Amino acid sequence: MADPQVSTKRLTTRRWELSDLGWYREAIDDDIRRFTRESPTMGSDAALLEHLDGHASSLSIAVLDASGLVGNLGIHRRDQLIEFSYWIAASARGKGYATELLIAATRWATEEFGPETTLELQMHPENHASMTVAERAGYRMSGYRSTGDRCADADGRVAIYMFGR
Repeated sequence: MADPQVSTKRLTTRRWELSDLGWYREAIDDDIRRFTRESPTMGSDAALLEHLDGHASSLSIAVLDASGLVGNLGIHRRDQLIEFSYWIAASARGKGYATELLIAATRWATEEFGPETTLELQMHPENHASMTVAERAGYRMSGYRSTGDRCADADGRVAIYMFGR
């Protein structure tokens, strides 16, 4: 996947670099582990960087503000469906970054792939902060899906949010 052009007045994105990985590992706190797909064991730096670099249909990119790294944006494409995932490090939470990032990512995807592309978020059903972000960015809950995903609840479900539907 080509590098997405996702930026705002306060945020920019870029590919993860080897020098970022110490920050990345430290930023993964209990909330991020509980509510996202982040692996509890991240392996070697080379394996982690390869995972983040993705492949043709998936990519994780670093999110930065004026002071440096603040989070991660995941972009997963399957045909006419794009799923976003995101997290903001605890030190940068409460500034509106996640909402700002999701709005910019949504705008980028709509411009890049066209309005007929389905934009989706999957999240832990108890991740109320992320649900608020989704709603502020124009996403609406469309139900639940059973999955074996790490971000699922004890019943194996994730909440599904769709853009503009």
